[in-house]
Amino acid sequence: MARIGATLFFLSMGAVVLVSTLNDLIVVPVGLALFLALTLASYFRPAGAFLALVGVAILIPLDLSVDVGPLPRIGPTRIYMGAFLLGIFLRLLVHRQLVPGYRGTFPLFGGACLYIFSALISTAMSVAPVVSIYAVVGREIFEQLLLFYLFLYFLQQPGFWRLLRNTLYVATLIACLYAFWEAYT
Repeated sequence: MARIGATLFFLSMGAVVLVSTLNDLIVVPVGLALFLALTLASYFRPAGAFLALVGVAILIPLDLSVDVGPLPRIGPTRIYMGAFLLGIFLRLLVHRQLVPGYRGTFPLFGGACLYIFSALISTAMSVAPVVSIYAVVGREIFEQLLLFYLFLYFLQQPGFWRLLRNTLYVATLIACLYAFWEAYT
């Protein structure tokens, strides 16, 4: 499952780079098609797509991103995260839950709500409210709290912990091998 998501992601990024060198008019449709493919992968295999997201977050640095004015950088990891969350949202809309019969709990939900409330108050008093709103919604809610609760959800599935460990080991091994190669050359 994780291999399919990781393979789709790396093929999509490679295809976008290849196509962008050939013709700029093809980049947008190909990018949208690959975004759709990643969204569908997370819709049909949410656990595998989550594992691929963990691997991608380890392997791709934030430096590979586009700077959009004062807003935080948007790169391959955030694009993949957006496709993943869109697929999860669509799955929740269609099936009303990720897995039929699951009745999960939300640990630390009160503390998370207090944190979001205090962040929104801080945003209201910010010098740059647009940047602050983007930071609260993007970083705190989507990148931290929502992914934390999805991690807890997937962790309750049998066999997920073993797959997560293997994903972490492989991604860390690849990152270390790249660092050794970079230091050697």
